[in-house]
Amino acid sequence: MRRVVLLEDLKGNMIELSLSGKRALEFDGDQVLDVGQQHHVIAIFVGTLVKLYKGEYTFLSGTSACRWYINENDIAEIKAFQKSLPSEPVPIKKTYLQNDDATHKFEEKSLEQLKHVDPFLDMGQRYQCTATIIGITENQTWCYKACKICNSAIIQKENGYKCTKEGCPSTQFEWKYKIPFIASDHTYNLEFMFFEKKGMELIGKSASTLRKQYEPKEIPPDITSWIGYKFTFVVRVLSKKSVKTIDPSFEVLMIKEKYQKEPIISFISSSGVVPAESSSSTMAEYKELPLLVPITSKDIEKKERSTSQPEHTEETQDMDIEPSGYD
Repeated sequence: MRRVVLLEDLKGNMIELSLSGKRALEFDGDQVLDVGQQHHVIAIFVGTLVKLYKGEYTFLSGTSACRWYINENDIAEIKAFQKSLPSEPVPIKKTYLQNDDATHKFEEKSLEQLKHVDPFLDMGQRYQCTATIIGITENQTWCYKACKICNSAIIQKENGYKCTKEGCPSTQFEWKYKIPFIASDHTYNLEFMFFEKKGMELIGKSASTLRKQYEPKEIPPDITSWIGYKFTFVVRVLSKKSVKTIDPSFEVLMIKEKYQKEPIISFISSSGVVPAESSSSTMAEYKELPLLVPITSKDIEKKERSTSQPEHTEETQDMDIEPSGYD
């Protein structure tokens, strides 16, 4: 079994922590998810190693010495972190680990070939392409107000906000990515959209974090820094957007490979140590903070003694824990 926890610090930097085997079983993801719907979830992990996947993707690996301290009110570092957070948390979300698409063979197409994809007849079809990001579409924003229920765009009306999806009653939104990158493979230029999930995977920060520093029409350096990089993508055509433009636009569903940065030329237009105990004088400044909801590890040894049957799949299925909402 493997479990992936997505961690975010106060600056909005994100990194994945991968737990496997016994450590994955001990981590009580269900409890974290439940508590995280209405409360902050603050954790200290020790005994992890920084690793690289294919020499590019950095993540933390939980070793056999890995331990965690979640929402422990007597640890000063946790209370200091809590003091820097807004009072209202953003609910933790449960997502699933990537499926077999990563090894699936998709039809490879050049951008010249993708240009002729029919937005209606080929809707839902997935294609693989390799191209270099050469810019960002002019007069478009990098983020949008997303409905908290259905992710459709939220627009402002005289009496407040309204979701653009017919029948959706939501009036609340959160900022999410909609990055309109232009990419080229020497055969043609096309637009490739990065929405929230792929945007977070690429940038390493949520859109709401960057929105605190940059206006929607002000492209952050965190985004422009990817211009010049070559990728292999799995994409599908954005039908509604493509019928309004000369060339089709595509949504990036998977970043299959990332290569080195290229010049933009010739294109067509540690150890399991417990944190130090906190002194009473240090903790005094946090006494006004509300108590965090403690989260403990699962006692898997007790569970193994009580039953000889293997665990049900639904109790140990792989999942990602997204950040606890302090963007």
